[in-house]
Amino acid sequence: MHPFLSWLLTHHNAHGCLTATPRRWNIKCSIRWPEDSAFRLLDCDRCPDFLQGQGQGGKRPDFLLFWERRGRLLVVVLELTRGAVEPDKRDQIAEGLRILEGYLAQSNRGPHLLLDVHAFILHSGHVSSVDVRRLQRPLPFRGNRLQPVVDRCGHYLGDLLARWP
Repeated sequence: MHPFLSWLLTHHNAHGCLTATPRRWNIKCSIRWPEDSAFRLLDCDRCPDFLQGQGQGGKRPDFLLFWERRGRLLVVVLELTRGAVEPDKRDQIAEGLRILEGYLAQSNRGPHLLLDVHAFILHSGHVSSVDVRRLQRPLPFRGNRLQPVVDRCGHYLGDLLARWP
């Protein structure tokens, strides 16, 4: 098992926030989730790590997706939205990346880990071109810049899951 995934399962064992399929899915997107024991979704609305700042107006994404294959770990910060994509969706992705960086530091796993990290905003409504460009501006992550993907109905996420690694 990937060392970071092993740490994550131990750290979140008592939280009840890890699942193999999403418990709530409020948009019209059909994603074919991997049927694999090394696939996990962390439900950020059920995770104490994300809920600590809730009273102060804290933001959080809907899910963090983790999938290990061939010694690599795919991590996706995932935000779901119906209808119009609000400006705070970018902040929610940024908070997910910040918490993920904290997890990597807590797990005592260095930058040598084989991680593929992506960020997706899945929606089932209309998003203007101006909003897409704004939402896709790169966000800081581990000293680099990560560009979120604005994905209508999960087509790009489905492609990523189908071809990874």
